[in-house]
Amino acid sequence: MKIESLLPEGCSYIPADVVKRDERTVVIDLNKQRLPNFGADFVLGLGVLEYLFDMPRVLKQLSRQVPEGVFSYHPMDQSPKKDRIALGWVNSLNEPELMAILKYSGYKTVTPHIYKTGLTFYYVHRERNVIKADTEYLL
Repeated sequence: MKIESLLPEGCSYIPADVVKRDERTVVIDLNKQRLPNFGADFVLGLGVLEYLFDMPRVLKQLSRQVPEGVFSYHPMDQSPKKDRIALGWVNSLNEPELMAILKYSGYKTVTPHIYKTGLTFYYVHRERNVIKADTEYLL
């Protein structure tokens, strides 16, 4: 996986997806199954949230297991012309709604970083007011 090449030395990467991307992929459908506890300290959820029917349930489970992470999302208020149904997306949240769900789920710090028009990365942490000095890598 490309993202793995960007990780710091000594960092373990555990790919999880709804389809098997390589021999290491943990295949899981978050709409039907509980997330196994990987013992991770950071989660990277790219192209996941749009497909979740019960996003608060999945995020609450994640926040209990993983203290920090980054999620991508296409907020409805930033990408109103996207054909969400044709893309298979099952929810249509605007940015304030998504941020409220992330906080409700247990992430007390939620910091959005606009990547490009219509796509935002959300840095999350269970602690309040955590500011990552090196978050420029997100942009």
